[in-house]
Amino acid sequence: MARCWLCNDLEKKDEDDVRLGFDFTPVELIRSVGEQGCASCTVILVGLRNAIGHNYLIEQDVRRVYARCRSMRNRKPTTLTLEVYFEKEYPKLELEFFSLQDEAWKAIMPRTCMSGHPLSPEALAWVRSLLDTCISNHTMCRNYVMPRLPKRVLAISPSIWKGVEVKLIENHDISAPYAAFSHCWGNHRTYVTTRATLDDHKNGIEWHRIPKTFQEAIRFSLQLNIRYIWIDSLCIVQDDATDWEVESSKMADIYQHSYLTLAATASAGDSQGCFSDAFNTTHKAVSHLPPEYTNQCPVAVRAPLTHWDTLLPSRLAYDYPLLARAWVFQERILSPRTVHFCGSEIVWECRETCACECGSLGGSTTPGGEFHQVLGRAESGNDNSTADVFPDLINPLKSLVDKQESEVSIHSSDPGSWLLLEQSQERLEKLQWLQSRFETTIQALKQEKEPPELSRQWRKLVEQYSALRITRPTDRLPALAGLCDRTKRLRGDYLAGLWADSIWLDLLWKVDMLQAGQRHTQRSQHQRPTWSWISVEGPVSYWDDIKCLSLGPLSYYSNEDRNITALAVRELRRQPLQLDFDVQHAGRNPFGEVSSAVLMIKSYSRTAILRPRDDQQVDDANIPVKYNVYVEGVSIPFFADYAFNIAQSTSHNRQVVTLLLIHPQIGLVLRPSKWDPKIYQSLSQSFRERLYTYAGSDPSRSGVWERIGISRVSDTLLDLYRLDWMKGAEVSTFCIV
Repeated sequence: MARCWLCNDLEKKDEDDVRLGFDFTPVELIRSVGEQGCASCTVILVGLRNAIGHNYLIEQDVRRVYARCRSMRNRKPTTLTLEVYFEKEYPKLELEFFSLQDEAWKAIMPRTCMSGHPLSPEALAWVRSLLDTCISNHTMCRNYVMPRLPKRVLAISPSIWKGVEVKLIENHDISAPYAAFSHCWGNHRTYVTTRATLDDHKNGIEWHRIPKTFQEAIRFSLQLNIRYIWIDSLCIVQDDATDWEVESSKMADIYQHSYLTLAATASAGDSQGCFSDAFNTTHKAVSHLPPEYTNQCPVAVRAPLTHWDTLLPSRLAYDYPLLARAWVFQERILSPRTVHFCGSEIVWECRETCACECGSLGGSTTPGGEFHQVLGRAESGNDNSTADVFPDLINPLKSLVDKQESEVSIHSSDPGSWLLLEQSQERLEKLQWLQSRFETTIQALKQEKEPPELSRQWRKLVEQYSALRITRPTDRLPALAGLCDRTKRLRGDYLAGLWADSIWLDLLWKVDMLQAGQRHTQRSQHQRPTWSWISVEGPVSYWDDIKCLSLGPLSYYSNEDRNITALAVRELRRQPLQLDFDVQHAGRNPFGEVSSAVLMIKSYSRTAILRPRDDQQVDDANIPVKYNVYVEGVSIPFFADYAFNIAQSTSHNRQVVTLLLIHPQIGLVLRPSKWDPKIYQSLSQSFRERLYTYAGSDPSRSGVWERIGISRVSDTLLDLYRLDWMKGAEVSTFCIV
């Protein structure tokens, strides 16, 4: 039987298609139903009328409908979704068809109805079921020892007279399951524990004084029979700097050892509450189709919910403000299991699964799961650190040498070809010399190994974390300290956001797009050290194709090229030679804020010219100027670390900078700086002695350098145009602050 000309019976037209997509007008849909009685089109028509019929006339008001289905999202098949566009300038309407039983009806996949409220029996039963499954079956999520409660925690219990009794307990010796609460502070801290209120809170906290967001988290905990909850603003003394430093450094442990983390993911502050009014609205906005149209399979239609995995960063911060906070990044990764209170539903996330009430979001990949899987493989020695970067390299000159040897052999057998023989032998010797030279490079490349998976994961985490919001720039390191603590035993020295065992690759961060704002000529003091990504305010990224400190195989080569001089041999270029460092911390947290951080790098360097790009006209003082680095008269892309502006007094708006080679294609762009006396005095005595040895004089009087950006020369310039971008480079030692 032929398939429907309009919807193709909700099947892909070709099995290799990514999805099925089709569009239609109301007239075409009605004609398909009337002429051929298509069951799929009938369901679509009935669903449309049920969902929008009370507000619009489909035949008159709807201009066109776009349908899509049969695709995959997080390894889960998507269900039939419609985008409805109207004749008048009404906003488009999205509709989602879903089956209310475990089996699909054609391309209409099983989904569930939302509970309507997190404290409803349905919602609580759903969470309890996932919680029981996780604790019983998920090895990666399991805490094998009942943890002791944090230093301070809220003891909560139902009360006949007070509704809920809340008391801050301290310095106890209790082992019990507890909930940790993750939330946004908002613009106003409505209720916190201070030195003045600490004793009062130990005696009991009046329920009406507790912010709404905290109240709802406490109520939810009690419904799950959890009698202790940790909330940072109430369990850390907020006006005691020492208490804050000590207790905030324990936050990673608190979240990791919690029984359950509750997250006010859609709330921007303490007063908004965890439970949005949209819970009840979304629950009601479901239209059920008569079962006779779908062979008794119960099908319903609703507006699809928006989930965080499909949102741009700007929209993510609006819909899920908690996920845009830097402090929450490690809380989410380290927590064994989290219940997210989103705008319209609850989302469950643990290290082995992710699920939402509506059923659209699903899969086994979660941030916490990925982190702990990589950590587990590294601990067991099963990561891929021994994998070769270039395992299948062969010498492309071998075939030419073999061919030339045959030619020499032919001429050798002909006494009259002595001139051709001499020319052939000369060419063979040159080819053999090139082959030998290239073979050395190939053997060196074959020794290159993939960076350990833990190293690659760290740079991925930096990319994600650096894009998040943080109130105080000095918190950028402390808010990541928990993840550092979990990996230190496998990594070694931690250098203000970078690791010593992968320092050369970790240094290759870049700022892809500068934020609009006031131009300035130097960083503020809190934006140090300049060689670390923590010195910039905004997202950073790494080059995906840089896997080691060697150049890859030759990009431009032709076996048919008979000109020996055109046979470019891509050799191992210069590499950094030596590293030394000294990092001093401002407090007791070994992964927290630093008071000084200095890198001493011995490598190849040369001068270059930094000047504004010719293809821009910038009259607005808030728009950053874009620059290029010029070497040997050739322009090389430059990624500025911040929106600086070359001083107007410099000749022709240009500046001499120094390129410090870190990778054969990449150099840090440096300019001279001065020692901050406080930084110099905080250096360790042994490092100052090493500085003296390198500098050959009093290091406090010698120059230091700061990073202002990074440059990368292209494969095209290196191989096709043979640019020696480090021509005349000298080996020098640079002290970078």
